[in-house]
Amino acid sequence: MHLLTKARRPLVTSSSSFTDPMQAELAILKKAVACGGTPAVTHNVPRLDVPKPKEYDGKRNAADFDDYLWNMERYFDSLGVEDELAKIKTATPYLTKVAALWWRRKHVKVEKGTSSISTWDEFKATLRKSFYPENVDLEARKKMKELRHRGSIRYYVEEFSNLMLQITDMSDRYLLFNFLDGLKPWAKMELQRRDVKDIATALTVAEALTEYSSKDRDDSSKKSKEGHGCKNWVNSTLCH
Repeated sequence: MHLLTKARRPLVTSSSSFTDPMQAELAILKKAVACGGTPAVTHNVPRLDVPKPKEYDGKRNAADFDDYLWNMERYFDSLGVEDELAKIKTATPYLTKVAALWWRRKHVKVEKGTSSISTWDEFKATLRKSFYPENVDLEARKKMKELRHRGSIRYYVEEFSNLMLQITDMSDRYLLFNFLDGLKPWAKMELQRRDVKDIATALTVAEALTEYSSKDRDDSSKKSKEGHGCKNWVNSTLCH
């Protein structure tokens, strides 16, 4: 009898190893059904390392503001966050400095019942009203018209691209006109020589000109100096 009991112990251990996961799965199913939801399949689901979104500090910068909201919504999708209040609770810790102070005051009003923010759309609208700069489109159009290629062409392309993102309804043809108009003559002539027809191609080609143009100008300058020196030597010899 002692040997039989001893032999059965591995079976008991093996059985208990199946029981715990089954009970855990059953608990998940019960909880999902109780909440009126559909239980998710939990078998063989890989765990994803989701990068955390960038914080927003309350600066009145349209690009930073839009990036914060866009990154948060991608974060929700990655984590499977669908509940409206859960979205707000997930997003607010990524508010810093002035934006964090704004939320602290707004949260006090919500708790007192003098203000209400119960959905993600309400949160976005309230945040936008407080921090999104006015006349972003008009300001971007003005800056684009004044933008000139004075430093590196890569910097010019980057600045022009940032302004493009802030303008909602400018045609591709007019964007191309503005881009070419702000370029230095040598760069503008090169793009026209290549018969560039759209803004996307123009940006790509212009960036590729960086290395080529710098080397070309250096070589041209070197040859010019050499030629000038030779000319001076000839004149000096003839005069003497």
